[in-house]
Amino acid sequence: DLLIQIPHPALHTKGPEITWREFICNLIGLSTLDVFYENLKSRVGERVGEEMTEAIEILGLLDDTPITKMSTPLDTTCHYLMKKLALGERR
Repeated sequence: DLLIQIPHPALHTKGPEITWREFICNLIGLSTLDVFYENLKSRVGERVGEEMTEAIEILGLLDDTPITKMSTPLDTTCHYLMKKLALGERR
């Protein structure tokens, strides 16, 4: 779902701020108000498997980090990863 090139309402550039955790919850149909981190991680794991869930977690896609919205899930994810990986190379 993060690689879809169709605009997503939660990623509209003029919409309200959203975090990665909220967006992932939105994608898998969970309410962000009542989901614990471990439950979210478990539900993500059911969809993509343990190895992919670990990668998603390491990349910070389950964190409460605000998203720079780029309209589509793919563009938004790519933008985030470019910034994250560029910062990692400097360390």
